[in-house]
Amino acid sequence: MKENELPFCLIKFSKERKYLESFLEKGELFFNSTENFNKLEETNKEQGDENEGAEWIENVCLSEVKCNHPTLGEFKFKPDPKTPWKLTQFNHNYLTCSFFIITTKDFENTDILKVDEKMLKFGEHAIIIKNPKIFLDNLVEALELNDVDYSARKVEYKSLKSEGRIEMNPFIKKLEHEHQNEFRIIIKNQLKPKLIKIKGIDKIGEIVTSKFIVEAKWEVTGKNPAHNKA
Repeated sequence: MKENELPFCLIKFSKERKYLESFLEKGELFFNSTENFNKLEETNKEQGDENEGAEWIENVCLSEVKCNHPTLGEFKFKPDPKTPWKLTQFNHNYLTCSFFIITTKDFENTDILKVDEKMLKFGEHAIIIKNPKIFLDNLVEALELNDVDYSARKVEYKSLKSEGRIEMNPFIKKLEHEHQNEFRIIIKNQLKPKLIKIKGIDKIGEIVTSKFIVEAKWEVTGKNPAHNKA
């Protein structure tokens, strides 16, 4: 996040309430492999991402393909100009865990934030982390105790359809996912999914329905912004 951008809360959605209960009661936070998100693209385009783990993407528009046959002669094929050929270089050597984040930036041009109903595709349940500073401090402590190399920040959303080479990293995602307001934590140089135990979640977390999150109005009121009014 930028220096002048402050977080109000973090939200994690889940299809299974039991995983959020484990997170709330035991502090168990699951870090998944990037390849699993590639596979999810086929069944859940919100949660899945074919670009997960990409180091770079190259979009090339081929003007023509020519085929020469020894007896039938020459054939020419022209591809659909709206569908460029795409080449992706992957590096799946990290794990990832993500939250929906609400920050001061969300209220730069409006007093009310509505969470996109597309977030319901992440599951029927959600946990709200009401004090992100305490959570992040405890998360860093847990990651360092596990002696892992990590990085964490907000995701940047950009168009990945322009012609040519696009440099990627774990904190760049396609513009179509901008409504996900993602804050991402990655564990570097790991391949197998991992559980990290974080203390104090029960004191700063609350489990609600995802429907509650998307139906609520997150409103700036006076000097106390981002009060949640269902």
